[in-house]
Amino acid sequence: MAWRVGWPLQRQFAATRAEPGSTSFRVLLDGEPGEFFTFSGWRDEAALRAHYRTDHYLRYRSLVGPLLARPSDVTVLHVSQTVHPRDPNLPDPDLLG
Repeated sequence: MAWRVGWPLQRQFAATRAEPGSTSFRVLLDGEPGEFFTFSGWRDEAALRAHYRTDHYLRYRSLVGPLLARPSDVTVLHVSQTVHPRDPNLPDPDLLG
């Protein structure tokens, strides 16, 4: 069953990454058989909305929809700032071999 979902996800991956508003797209497999997570980043909400209207997304939904045991969970996070903290305990480069 996982390959039946995985194949459309592979096709979706390449097409989504090529969209002008896409900043990232990742697919992860969970420990549960057949459970997939997709994480995507978009330049703005308009780019995400445009993605949902693309032929490749609509084709993906038509292929995968009947295979789903339950509806997809979708969470949209609006991020206004990203902070990368500095590690005060950086490793000693001499210890890295």
